[in-house]
Amino acid sequence: MDCRGVVRFLICVCMVGFTGAKCVPEKCGSMNVSYPFWIKNSHCGYPGFQVTCRKDPYSGILAPFFTAYSGNYTDEYLQGFYYRIIEIDYTGSLIINSSSIWAQSCISNSTASAYFQPPLGGPFTISMSNKFIVIGCNAVGSYTYGDWGEARCVSTCDSQTDPPYCRYGCCEITLPDNWAWLNFTGGSLFSLLNTTTCGLSTILEPSTFTIVDNNTNLFWGDGLKAYHGLRLNWGISLQNCSMAKATANYSCASSNAECIDSPSGQGHVCRCLPGYEGNGYSNGTDCTDTDECKGSNMCVGAEEGGICHNFAGTYNCSCAEGYKGDGFHNGTRCISRSSNYLKLAIIGAVSSFVGVSMVACGLFWCLSMRRSKHAREKNFRQNGGIQLQERIASMGGKESLKIFSERELEMASNKFSTELGKGGFATVYKGVLVNVFDHLHSRENHLTWKTRRQIAIETAEAIAYVHLQAAQPIFHRDIKSSNILLDNTFTPKVADFGLSRLRPSDDRHLSIMFASGTPGYVDPEFVRSNQFTDKSDVFSFGVVLVELLTGLKPLLSIGESTCALYDHFLSAINDNHLIEIFDPKVVKEEIQGQMENMARLAKACL
Repeated sequence: MDCRGVVRFLICVCMVGFTGAKCVPEKCGSMNVSYPFWIKNSHCGYPGFQVTCRKDPYSGILAPFFTAYSGNYTDEYLQGFYYRIIEIDYTGSLIINSSSIWAQSCISNSTASAYFQPPLGGPFTISMSNKFIVIGCNAVGSYTYGDWGEARCVSTCDSQTDPPYCRYGCCEITLPDNWAWLNFTGGSLFSLLNTTTCGLSTILEPSTFTIVDNNTNLFWGDGLKAYHGLRLNWGISLQNCSMAKATANYSCASSNAECIDSPSGQGHVCRCLPGYEGNGYSNGTDCTDTDECKGSNMCVGAEEGGICHNFAGTYNCSCAEGYKGDGFHNGTRCISRSSNYLKLAIIGAVSSFVGVSMVACGLFWCLSMRRSKHAREKNFRQNGGIQLQERIASMGGKESLKIFSERELEMASNKFSTELGKGGFATVYKGVLVNVFDHLHSRENHLTWKTRRQIAIETAEAIAYVHLQAAQPIFHRDIKSSNILLDNTFTPKVADFGLSRLRPSDDRHLSIMFASGTPGYVDPEFVRSNQFTDKSDVFSFGVVLVELLTGLKPLLSIGESTCALYDHFLSAINDNHLIEIFDPKVVKEEIQGQMENMARLAKACL
C-alpha cells in the first residue's frame, strides 16, 4: 500500500463510530442533502462526506458540488476542482458532472495526459460502471494505474462497433472496479489529406452521456458539445455489515432498513426495505412506507371498480361493491355484477332461443322424413314395387336380383350429379359402381387369389347362362373387367348390355358392318371378318382371365409401342415363362398349380 492508501486507511479508522443526531436534510437549490452527506452542519453528516453549495457557473443556479483533483500527472501538477453533483444514491454511489475531465491532442502522432483523483484518503472510489472512451477519427487513448499496467483503445471513423451512445468514431474499454485515482492519455495517431484530426479520451457513466451536436468530433470546442457524468462508489467506515452490527453506533439501526456491504468494496451502506423509501441511516430521515397506491401499481383503476389498499411495506388490490374479481391487472380484474347479470340474462335468452330452435328443427326434420318415407312407400306401391317383390320371390329370393338402396344409388351417381335424360316416367342419371378393373389396377385395392378364382368361375357361369340358358340367348359383345361389377361380398355381376344383341336363331354369328368393343378385348377374328359369334365373347373372357392372373391392363406400353396383353401372355406361356408374368401380389407355391390351370383355360379361350 502506498502512502496515500495508508493516510486514507488511518483517516477512515479514525472516523469509525462517529455518529450524529437525527437531522433534517439540508437544502441546496432543488436537491436535498442528508446523512451521511452534509453541507454546513457536521453533526448531521459523516466525516469525508462534506459537499459545497454554490452557483453553477454555466446555469447560475444553486447546486451541491464535490471537490476532487485533476491535472497533468506527468508534471505532478494537481489542482482541486469543484464538480457538480448530479445524483446521490444513498445506497453507495453518486454521479458528478465530469465534462471537464478529458485528455485531448490535435497534433498528429501526439497525445496529452490527464489525471483524476477523488479526495485522497476519503471514502470515494471510481466505479467500474464507468467506461474509458476514445472519440475521434484515428484517435488513440490509454489509461494506467500504478504498476497495474496499460490498457489502450483505438478509434476510427469507419468502425462498425461504436458504443450505442456514440454515432461514429468511438471506442470504449472497461475499467477495473474501485480505483482511487486514474491517469490517462488521449491523442491523434495520424492525419489524412493534411487535415487536422483530434483525439480525445475521457471516463464517463454511459447512461449520462449526451451529445448536443450531431457530429461526435465536435465533442470539444467552444463550451464543449457533449456532457457526461462520472460515477463514484462510497461506503461508511472500513467495516462491512457483519463488523458494523457489533458496534454500539451501528449506522443502520433505523427501523425498516437493512445493511449491505458497500459497492466500493470497503465499509457498508444502509438501504430501505422493499416497500419503504427515504434515508435508512440512524441519523438520516428514516425509512417511511411507500404509498404504492399513489403511484403506478398492479391494481385496476377506480373507473373500472378497482381499489388499492396501502399497507406498511406493501399494498393489495380489491374490487368495489357491485364488482367481482381480485382487482389486479394480471388477475381477474374487476367485472361489474350488473353487467355480469345482463350477460347471464343474454346468454340465458340466447341459449333458450337456440334450444327452442333446435327442438323445432328436430320436429320439422322428423316430420319431413316421415312425409318423405310415406311418399316413397306410395311411389313404391304405385310403380309396381309389390309386383317386383313377388317376382323376386318366385325367382328364388333377393340373391337372384340386386335392388340398390337409395344410399347406394347416391354414392354410385355422385348424388345424382349427372343427368342423362328424362322419360315419361322418370329421370335417368349416370352412375358408376366399383368393378373388377378398379380392384385389379388400383394401388389401394387388392384381390386375393381366392376372390379372383371365384370371380372367374361366376363370370363364366353368367356368360354361359346368357349364351345357352336364357329364353332368348344373347351375345354380350363387350365382356371386360370394367363391366364386371362386385357387390360387398365380391360377387360378380356382368353388366352393361348396351352393345348386346340377341343371337340369331338360324346362324351362329352376327354380320356387323363395323367392328365394335373395347381395344384389348376384341376378338381378332371378329376384326378381320366382322362376324360376331359366341366365341368372340369367350375370347374377351379369356382376356379377363389373363387380367386376373397377371394384374396387368389389357393394353401394355413397352418402350414407345403398345402391345396387347393377350399377345404378351401367349408369348410367355409358349416360351415357358408363365411364372414370370403372374401377379407377384398373389402368386404362391401352394396355389401355383391352380394359377397354371387357369392360364391353360385362358389360352384355350384365346
